Amino acid sequence: MRIPSFRLLTVLGLAAVFQLSLAAQDAATVQLKTAQGTLEGTVSADGKVRSFKGIPYAAPPVGDLRWQPPQTAQPWSGVRLAHDFPPRAMQVHVWDDMIFRDDGPSEDCLYLNVWMPSEPKTAKLPVMFWIHGGGFFAGSTSEGRQDGSNLAQEGVVVVSLTYRMGVFGFMAHPELAAESPVGAAGNYGLLDMVAALQWVRDNIADFGGDPDNVTIFGESAGSMAVSSLMASPAAKGLFHRAIGQSGSALGGDMPTLAEASHAGQKFAAEIGAPTLSELRALSAQELLEKSFAWGRFRPNVDGLFLTATPALVFSRGEQAQVPLLAGWNLDEGGAGALTGRAEPTLKNVQLAARERFGIFAERFLSAYSATNDTEAERVARDYGGDRFIGFGTWNWLEQHNATSDQPTYRYMFDRMVPLNRDLAGPNEKPRASHSWDIEYVFNVLTSKNAAWEDADFALADRMAAYWANFATTGNPNGDGLPAWPQYSATNDHPVMHLNPQPSVTFDDHRARYEFHGDPSVPFVPDWTLAGSAIHQQVPPPAGFTRDSVVLDQPIGIFDGQADIGGPYLPGRASYHAATDTYAITSASSNIWYFRDELRYLWKQMEGDVSFAADVRFPQSEGYFDRKVVLIIRQDLDDNSKQIMSALHGGGLVHLAYREAKGVDMQEAVHVETDYARMRLGLQKQGNAFTLWVSYDGEPMHQLGDAFELDFDGPFYVGVGFCSHQPLTYDSTAVSNVVLENAAGQMK
Repeated sequence: MRIPSFRLLTVLGLAAVFQLSLAAQDAATVQLKTAQGTLEGTVSADGKVRSFKGIPYAAPPVGDLRWQPPQTAQPWSGVRLAHDFPPRAMQVHVWDDMIFRDDGPSEDCLYLNVWMPSEPKTAKLPVMFWIHGGGFFAGSTSEGRQDGSNLAQEGVVVVSLTYRMGVFGFMAHPELAAESPVGAAGNYGLLDMVAALQWVRDNIADFGGDPDNVTIFGESAGSMAVSSLMASPAAKGLFHRAIGQSGSALGGDMPTLAEASHAGQKFAAEIGAPTLSELRALSAQELLEKSFAWGRFRPNVDGLFLTATPALVFSRGEQAQVPLLAGWNLDEGGAGALTGRAEPTLKNVQLAARERFGIFAERFLSAYSATNDTEAERVARDYGGDRFIGFGTWNWLEQHNATSDQPTYRYMFDRMVPLNRDLAGPNEKPRASHSWDIEYVFNVLTSKNAAWEDADFALADRMAAYWANFATTGNPNGDGLPAWPQYSATNDHPVMHLNPQPSVTFDDHRARYEFHGDPSVPFVPDWTLAGSAIHQQVPPPAGFTRDSVVLDQPIGIFDGQADIGGPYLPGRASYHAATDTYAITSASSNIWYFRDELRYLWKQMEGDVSFAADVRFPQSEGYFDRKVVLIIRQDLDDNSKQIMSALHGGGLVHLAYREAKGVDMQEAVHVETDYARMRLGLQKQGNAFTLWVSYDGEPMHQLGDAFELDFDGPFYVGVGFCSHQPLTYDSTAVSNVVLENAAGQMK
């Protein structure tokens, strides 16, 4: 047992009374006695804040506890040093702006950190419980921009936690559901948050915090977690206010337990560890690497943490009835969400709107109105941000307003943030990007190497005060701060703009979010899952003379060529009359929510034909998950009868006849190879069809036996493709497809 150089802290009543008798050599440390044992933390250089890092809130989730709800942490004897950040959860490097101050990732990651003022003004301080972002697969509380020291000086106790992520935190599997007393699986990372909140309830008084005044707040995935905690019966009563920064779980679909379990079972089979015992036998690093190459795991309606989707819970008024403050940043998305690779000029924005939304285009252009190229670029960026983050966060506020009598407050962070000198590209400009508000909330601008101005420091002071005031009373307003009115219909939905010149506007863009939330507006997909139906037919636009080409995504004419729309995933198609061929190129991003993205080009045919699609993939190192799909269909409006052949990494994945809409394709063969070039062919003589394939220029060979389709008249052949790189926002994989309408035999 370590011999302390000063008396142990004692606890009187519900508040901790700190009694220090510091030896000179230990001037920067402080001890605190808790129910778990004695902690030794540190004191900031100015003496204003005490911090305790790496406090276990649950048992290490390793061995048989991998994929189990968090278990109770064991007490310790002696003095536990709480000077350093705990290890971050298992993850690979994803984003360069995540700069950690811990010793690296570990499966043993269920720890939290506490900051509190050295001289609290009251015996019970409000508690601010921070949940970091990172898509539920990256991130940690050890980032400098999430340091709670300065925020604690606003008179609050700041708590942050690490939680399980990726495959460790969100994989579901039938065997896991069978193990569970309630038949649940997945969502372990969210259950970690519940366990940490329970720790706060039981222990935060020892740190001077009030367990009856806890505010949960988070950014991006952390904000999605906040909205999910509000919808969770498991978290009921554990918090009393909520703050969401850029994200919610009310912006899209959430898989069911059955869907998530099926995905987990498929993953396990594909990595050669189909049983739960085999999965648990894998090392953490091996499991991480295999899962990262496979895909993403995310929250599901598991029956324990969530008994219904958050959207349904909020619509019923069954969410936590607590005050809510939420908003997002001006530049959450990019203009390519609307115009693809085309410049976001006024002309191109209008054209893209008509191609994406058809008869709803005028409504879109009214909501996203622009009169010149500068305004058009702004609305195109706004559309990208609304698709990504804005609508979901807006919908969260709206639903809570509709089914709760608790106050809500909405903000827009629109400060053009100075760029990080260490990370900025040569052509980057200051902007209010996703996650760039975090330094302001924690009032730690110096954590980033940027050309900060006095106005930035003043804004950080103001935002930290707003957040702390809300945590204290459920109202962000306070002395010396610009008035922030409640967000409600009775006062025209005011929005606080967080920038050096604070202002309040009314919800001038409300029509945009109503447009996104209107189920009558058709959703034009940015990608199509392999084997899925054509969501809607898009006729060739005016000026495109080749009637034989129809894409399952809108196309537009730019510089005499056809561009495929798609938010982040632009493509280009062109026709070459001399050879009667079509060429299509797509920049296929590999961000997790674009996985299985495929581009399609459709060609109308009639009579006896031979057809080939030559797909050339990049040969750079690191590309994976290459897919080519060939579909034969009688009618683009009806997918009740179609043939699909999908090649994955050069192996035939699907070859089946779809008898009715919604019937799943049957998997036939799956070969893990990695060809840089694939060539798919189709030959039709009468009603008999044959499919052909070659890899890397080898002679074409027939796939299976001939089959018959009773097609009457013209039919359509579609070719889709994609490939991915390791997960980064900036990488693209460019794939080139040539479609040859050549008479005679396969070449």
